[in-house]
Amino acid sequence: MDGKGRRALVAELYRSVLDSAQVNYKRDDQATAPLGVELRTAFADLDVIKYSLAIPSQFKVKVGNDLTRKWVLRNVAKDEGLPEDMIWRRKKAIQHGTGVENAIRKLAKKRGLSAEGYLIKVHEEMIKMESMP
Repeated sequence: MDGKGRRALVAELYRSVLDSAQVNYKRDDQATAPLGVELRTAFADLDVIKYSLAIPSQFKVKVGNDLTRKWVLRNVAKDEGLPEDMIWRRKKAIQHGTGVENAIRKLAKKRGLSAEGYLIKVHEEMIKMESMP
């Protein structure tokens, strides 16, 4: 990656941090708050953010089409002795990696709905509730 590419990467990382409150944390809070769940987001800690932004970009993303990504976290996991298959597992969206997507599909099937239809129905039911569980 040339200097221009590195600068673009750093700019994107900063933009991602700045946007995360609206893009990620607001969305996540909207998903959990109605259930009385308060998220703890370790990566939103100001000291963690400052430290992570100070790490040179070449330690975050390798040259070329880097599908592995998250190199710093993977190396920390290795230093801490986590299993190799866990360390080098390819990143997946949370709904895929946790099995939530499959669970939603099974629940939807029991009601004779598509996954999207099931989520819409659950949302409608929650809106009608007088109080949260």
